[in-house]
Amino acid sequence: MNRNQKCPKCGTWNLNKNNCASCGQLLNHEMKRQEEAQVKAEEIANRAPDKIDLFLDQMKHSPWWLVKGLYYLGFSIYTIFVAIASFFMMMIAWGPG
Repeated sequence: MNRNQKCPKCGTWNLNKNNCASCGQLLNHEMKRQEEAQVKAEEIANRAPDKIDLFLDQMKHSPWWLVKGLYYLGFSIYTIFVAIASFFMMMIAWGPG
């Protein structure tokens, strides 16, 4: 398979190359997507956690049983609420179908 691609940066035609011969611009679209996904994953990994996440983590690992119990009570209520809401959304979506 011959791939004759024109570089979007410098306009040079390249035959069966992943990078431009003159400027080094990446031409392979799949490699571009992989590189962008890797950069995005690194940004997410290096991002500082939110204050809410830190607060909930402190509650979850608290040495006080009352604070830890409040965390698990809130988490249980949230989980039940999401399950009930998901059930009703499924029933609504099932009606027209």
